[in-house]
Amino acid sequence: MATMASNTVESPPVTPPNRCDEAAVLWGLGPMGEWLHHAITSGFVGHGWVFKGQDVPGMYRLSMVLAKVLNCSEPIEPGVACGQCRDCRWADANAHPALLTLCRYTFLDDKTFKEVTGSKARNKKTIGVKQLGAVLGNVAMRSDYTRVVILTDVDMVPVKEKGHLSEATLGHIPAPAELTEWATKKNTTFVPASLSPAVFAAEPANKLLKTLEEPPPRCLFVFLTDDEQNLMDTITSRCQQLAFTAPPQAALAAPVADSGALDALLDTLWEGLPPTTNMDDLYQQLFEAAGTSPDWALVLAYWQQRWGQQWRQQASTATKSQVQYFNKRLQALEDARLQIKSYVHTEATLRQLLFALCHEI
Repeated sequence: MATMASNTVESPPVTPPNRCDEAAVLWGLGPMGEWLHHAITSGFVGHGWVFKGQDVPGMYRLSMVLAKVLNCSEPIEPGVACGQCRDCRWADANAHPALLTLCRYTFLDDKTFKEVTGSKARNKKTIGVKQLGAVLGNVAMRSDYTRVVILTDVDMVPVKEKGHLSEATLGHIPAPAELTEWATKKNTTFVPASLSPAVFAAEPANKLLKTLEEPPPRCLFVFLTDDEQNLMDTITSRCQQLAFTAPPQAALAAPVADSGALDALLDTLWEGLPPTTNMDDLYQQLFEAAGTSPDWALVLAYWQQRWGQQWRQQASTATKSQVQYFNKRLQALEDARLQIKSYVHTEATLRQLLFALCHEI
């Protein structure tokens, strides 16, 4: 079989770990990330999510991050993977036994896989009932892991033709383990795409309904689509729907017309200021940079995202202490944002935040 048939892997893949970036991904989503983080830390992940948005590769990457967080064997804190353990390395390489991708080219029997990927390759147009049956057989087995099944379409794009695609996004999405050799041999890139009625037709969808009604323990199905109309109502009605109105890694626009001064100040705060910094001057700089009558909750959400983008550039070399430091700073931002949304005194909240960033964190 061309599928992963067991719940164990003999040895981790030899690839550089993409360490500790899940916090940046989740926090960069703003309120959506807050909801996902709460679902993970509270244990109410559920059994089925529909991710809807135009950035399907970004939603696939987010699904990988969720699988990593849910299965890390040495989490730094609830909802934050260590990025270094065997399970994190497997998840980063898209080779974890609990991270399953169901698309047109995965979970095929040997004969069909050779026909699809061989020298006389034929285009496989649908996800078949047998493929779905192989996945359901996998998740029916007992496991200590939380299985995450990503249902998506996919394009195997020749590397020379992917110039119009986001290198930053695709660079974080290795092909599933069973497609790696094919992708390397054919010099192609694994590009997740939206499910459609043609790719995920009524017959396999109906076969999945019973499992969604009576899901196995610790199993999450994630459907990726650019429009919920692409999925049967009987599927969407059994799942939690999360709509991404913008690409996951660019969820918020600047909250002020001229964001240059605000961005510069946030970058300075990211680098860190000494405890001797004059708090009155710093507050005045923030007030002036945010413009006239700003929505401070939106400013703080934008602040979270910008720092999340900064973190993504450093995550690959971060230590555990740096991850903890980063998360404490983001938590301070989130606490301040929620206080302002709850109509707690804005100036006092912002001054307390700035003091904490300079003196306590």
